[in-house]
Amino acid sequence: MAPAETGLSRSLLVEQKASHFGICPFQGGHSALCGAGGRLDLVSKVERGLAAQHLLNNELFKEVLETLDGIYHAKWRVAQTVEAREDLHRYVTVRDQFVKDLLNIATTGKLEEKRLEELEGKVVRPPMNEWKRA
Repeated sequence: MAPAETGLSRSLLVEQKASHFGICPFQGGHSALCGAGGRLDLVSKVERGLAAQHLLNNELFKEVLETLDGIYHAKWRVAQTVEAREDLHRYVTVRDQFVKDLLNIATTGKLEEKRLEELEGKVVRPPMNEWKRA
């Protein structure tokens, strides 16, 4: 059932999926999937991914990034000293890294959501020899 059909938020559905696995489903535990107390760490990664994607899709956030880009580039063009240009270059680099980090968190959330679905048995991976090369 889709979140709209159940009236539940996507985050709550993810939480319900993970609570199904209150203990680590792998014999002997599996550190990449299980958190403290046997609780899956996937839920927090999925929720962080959803939050990052929400931020990246936010129109005000996009507007702020565009405004910063315009300001930095305008100031760089009229900068009188090498130090001023280097400072502005650092600002642009930090801004770009910030966006890349958000994209990474969003992508990780999507991947972990798929992994959570695999643990539920909803998604079956094809055998490795059937994977297509990109």
